[in-house]
Amino acid sequence: MARTYKDVLAGRRRGSGSFVADRRHPPLLWGQEVTWSATNAVFENGTVRPSGPKKHSDIWWHFKLPYLASYLRLNVAMDTGSGGDLVGFSVSPDAGRSRHAIHWGPPQSRLDLTVSPKEAPSIRRMQEFWLRLDMSTQSAASNLRIRGLQINVGYQTNMHILPRLTPGENELYLQAEKLDGMRLETVWAYTHTDGERLEKVALDRPGRAARKVDPGVKKPDDLIMRGVTLRCLPAV
Repeated sequence: MARTYKDVLAGRRRGSGSFVADRRHPPLLWGQEVTWSATNAVFENGTVRPSGPKKHSDIWWHFKLPYLASYLRLNVAMDTGSGGDLVGFSVSPDAGRSRHAIHWGPPQSRLDLTVSPKEAPSIRRMQEFWLRLDMSTQSAASNLRIRGLQINVGYQTNMHILPRLTPGENELYLQAEKLDGMRLETVWAYTHTDGERLEKVALDRPGRAARKVDPGVKKPDDLIMRGVTLRCLPAV
């Protein structure tokens, strides 16, 4: 079953936020089950490759955001393959009925792409979009393979509507009906009068995990929220 990335992963005081599809490239680590669709693609050992020569491979991921999107950043690690191999990325606002290329060319060991709000095409002002990866090779001996993929989606928000700590006792909790073998982890980052602090809650089974935190301050101005990050990670 195809999945949609739709969780809020971080919000920042400067009025923007970001969704990060994990620090260790989970779109590949989790495999085909988190794709929207995949054609002529082989997922194995946390990597993906074309299923064979002269077979065009395309893989789609579907994203939903709580607020309007602003930027897209991709960090890709790959085996470079052979001459004639090609790798591309594109975005679609309408489930593939139209596509807009953001990269197309020979594979390279490291590829870092940023699509800013001022560029065209972009994902600016979208709350839903699709990302497509294309791979093709002409040689049966090619070792073309994507080994790492980190997807970072920035979105517009405001710190005052994000969860925040207040003076007195705060209950921080995570709750989920299903985890499907995954683990959730939330980190509240804030500036205290005594310095920078992090508060964490983790959930590794369906249900609820909670803890109580009293920051020990008297005024809301003594706390500056820096971000609330939700990570969905493979269960240990």
